[in-house]
Amino acid sequence: MGFLYFKGFGTSVIEKHDNDAFFSTRGETLLRLEPDSGLFGKDPVCIKADPFLFVRGGELFLFYEYQKKRYGKGEIWMRKTADLEHWSEDIRVLKEDFHLSFPNVFEDGGRVYMIPETGEDGSIRLYEASDDSLEHWKFVGCLVSDGRMWADSDIRVKDGKYYLFSSIYSRKYFEAHLLVSDSLLGDYAEHPSSPFSTDKSCARNAGRLFEYNGELYRPVQNCSKGYGKQLSIMKVGCLSPDRYEESLCAENIVDTDIAFYKRGGHQFCPVSFKGRTIVATDAIKRIYNILENLNGYCHHLCKRG
Repeated sequence: MGFLYFKGFGTSVIEKHDNDAFFSTRGETLLRLEPDSGLFGKDPVCIKADPFLFVRGGELFLFYEYQKKRYGKGEIWMRKTADLEHWSEDIRVLKEDFHLSFPNVFEDGGRVYMIPETGEDGSIRLYEASDDSLEHWKFVGCLVSDGRMWADSDIRVKDGKYYLFSSIYSRKYFEAHLLVSDSLLGDYAEHPSSPFSTDKSCARNAGRLFEYNGELYRPVQNCSKGYGKQLSIMKVGCLSPDRYEESLCAENIVDTDIAFYKRGGHQFCPVSFKGRTIVATDAIKRIYNILENLNGYCHHLCKRG
């Protein structure tokens, strides 16, 4: 935190070409979503982060966290495109009384679901799209509800088993957990290998797990030098009901020599859309807003008192 600024996030959607390293944030920029503040703005948009891409019906959907004010509650917003050139207007698709982020949208059994981060509620909650527009969502139920602060969840289905990757914030570090179930709605039980990491450099997800060249990978936040500053890629070696193994594949893939990523980032979400490789990323941005910065100092002083 500086005297006149604080940390926010912006989002970028890029296209990978043959000369771009896949495990990097290099590529052709297709879309940028920047925070909207202003030095004296009363309701500054400080965060447009945690982007997830989802392909359905010939359209590419971009879901992301949208947060006004420094200590506001995150909401889930979305925009879409059919040609990667013309994008719809941004629209809010999900709001709760508690903070929302990490809008992980996926398909299972022909239905579209979302598992946003709802750690402030002490749960992992599942929502279902109400129609094909993916603009309206209904709460289905809690996959986990034990009061702990769960963050950044993803589900991977393999051989009829549902593997739920998530993390718990505990005593100023994250603990990576893996749960398993025979169905999407649970019950979920702790995997024998769980918790499988408390390492700041890889315990927290940085997007959904994905396949690349026939291998399975888990993008992870590298928080060893601060929250949101870098991310790495773990290669999954074994995922079974009784064993989970992963190893570091690519370290610190955010290209900080690119101006947009100068201060780092913490999300990597690749998809294939109409034969093109598209990746959603985000990056730390400095928010220069006098009112919110003063509110931040008051907030810290009250916490210390």
